[in-house]
Amino acid sequence: MDKQTRILLLENAADDIQEAVSKIMEAVRDTRWETYCECYIVAHLVNWAEGTHGIDTTIPKLIQNIKRDKDYDE
Repeated sequence: MDKQTRILLLENAADDIQEAVSKIMEAVRDTRWETYCECYIVAHLVNWAEGTHGIDTTIPKLIQNIKRDKDYDE
C-alpha cells in the first residue's frame, strides 16, 4: 500500500470518528448518560481523531509519522 493510500484511509477514519461522535451525542442527548459520554467516550474519540492533546497515538500524529517515514515513499 502506498503512502497516499495510507494517509487517505487515516483521514477517512478521522471523519468516521467525527460522525460516530455526532451519533453518540444524538443518542444520549437529554439522558442521564449525556455528561458521562461527553466526558469520557466523546472526549477520547475526538482526541484520537483531532490530536488535540499531543498524544503520539492520534490519527494526525500517525499521518505525520507516515509522511516522514521513508519506508512508505512512493
